[in-house]
Amino acid sequence: MIAALACMLAVTRVRRIPQILPPSLRFAGFAGGVAGGAGMGAFIAGLQRGPLSEVAVAASLYPVVTIALAVLFDDDTLRWWQGIGIAAALAGTSMIALG
Repeated sequence: MIAALACMLAVTRVRRIPQILPPSLRFAGFAGGVAGGAGMGAFIAGLQRGPLSEVAVAASLYPVVTIALAVLFDDDTLRWWQGIGIAAALAGTSMIALG
């Protein structure tokens, strides 16, 4: 995590991007950091305590969450075939989980 922070700080210095979020975005940045940390913690706990096959299948849905957040908060457009892909991934994961 420290290596990622060092890389991010180096990139922001080179590109002259502000390193501190403006006050209007600080809560969102904090919430995103907490959610990301919780997700990584859950993934690591799952790898240590659960069957690897089930954890890998659940972790494969990570891009679906990213797409949903981009559509909700970043005004991205979800095409019909992407919706079908998301539905298929959710259905497949559900079937695997149900046995």
